[in-house]
Amino acid sequence: MRISSFRKLSALAPLFLALGLCVIRSTSALAQAQLGWVSTLEANSSVNLRKNPATNASIQASVKTGQKLELLNSQPQRAVGFSGGWYQVRVPQAPQEAAWIRGDFLSFAAPIRPQGSQSCDDAIAQAEQRLKSVPKTQLIQRTKVAHRYTDGPSNRPDAINFSFKEQGATHVLSSPVFMNQMAASLIENCPFVSLVSFGVISQGDAVIFTYGLMPGQLVRAFGCKSGPDSHVGPAPWGQQPCS
Repeated sequence: MRISSFRKLSALAPLFLALGLCVIRSTSALAQAQLGWVSTLEANSSVNLRKNPATNASIQASVKTGQKLELLNSQPQRAVGFSGGWYQVRVPQAPQEAAWIRGDFLSFAAPIRPQGSQSCDDAIAQAEQRLKSVPKTQLIQRTKVAHRYTDGPSNRPDAINFSFKEQGATHVLSSPVFMNQMAASLIENCPFVSLVSFGVISQGDAVIFTYGLMPGQLVRAFGCKSGPDSHVGPAPWGQQPCS
């Protein structure tokens, strides 16, 4: 089974996910990001904001996990040095200045509250209703299972997975903001859930977008497992195998 993550493919605009089973073309986004929150795998980590969308560009500022940022562009821009997208933001210390942040360090949903405002069952039912109301999108199955990560949040062992019919799935899968916000709502209201995925699976192939709970009560997309041994062993929390 081949799995592709949002962090690897979201920077294509329009978005094309070509994995043999289907081609997904971006249409109008279901949600547009205006704010983002810095998100890393460690609670006290910092992220560099750069002058240009490139890993070797000069550093404009350094921001810590949880910092709220105003997004100046709601669609990511690709650049050399990073396979995902870059977003232009205002520098918190100097609001008149703009800088760029890598998309894999951003959450498009505000930190979740310690206790949700509705029951888990109601939150799931509401999510299903929203997904079924998306034009031309057919939700095939929703499952609640163990996420199987050994290093995930110890008190939240479960995952909620949504599977779609491949035709029309673009309306959901091409909107990372929509998926991020929906995942955050489910994790906030379901005390044992720490991971939500959206995907198309057909004949052993898959296009899957995964969102999980990170430090600072932030929910953001998982990135691709990287490095020379990326194909060996399970992926750590916050990452997933990618084709």
